[in-house]
Amino acid sequence: MLFYASEKYPKEGMYKKFLSEHGGYANAYTGHVHTNYHFDVNANHLEEALDRFAQFFISPLLSSEATSREIHAVDSGV
Repeated sequence: MLFYASEKYPKEGMYKKFLSEHGGYANAYTGHVHTNYHFDVNANHLEEALDRFAQFFISPLLSSEATSREIHAVDSGV
């Protein structure tokens, strides 16, 4: 849910779109103790990708609609 939107980049889904348009992707997994977030992007777009990534931790937007979708996905096992 963290990768939906941020105050600086408020349009939902733009992070993954940006990465895919610049040869990359993002993923995450949670282990017993840590959650690991990672992404890949063409080197000449790294600075903007890092800014977009950092904004999810600085000022995430967690809309009620996105939260409801995430709860439904978790409850349904998707």
